[in-house]
Amino acid sequence: MVGAAEKHPELYARYRQDVIEPRREVFRDVLRRGVRTGEVRPDVDVEAAVTMLIGSLTGRFPTERQPDDFPDAVVDTLLRGVAAGAS
Repeated sequence: MVGAAEKHPELYARYRQDVIEPRREVFRDVLRRGVRTGEVRPDVDVEAAVTMLIGSLTGRFPTERQPDDFPDAVVDTLLRGVAAGAS
């Protein structure tokens, strides 16, 4: 679908509105709840975090097998950060 976005921008806009954005909103809600409960920094860039989470989970080929713990590893890595000394 993304590959056809240039040829069919109206179709892609509808796909984004009806399929992608509702799913992104679920991630936004989870992160905002994490901010409220103190599990996520209050200054987190929610949109950047959502993009990192979704991109990591959808960036592989559908036929490529992911380890069962891959989603957990993605979330743990995002929450810990990748910089040396990050906690």
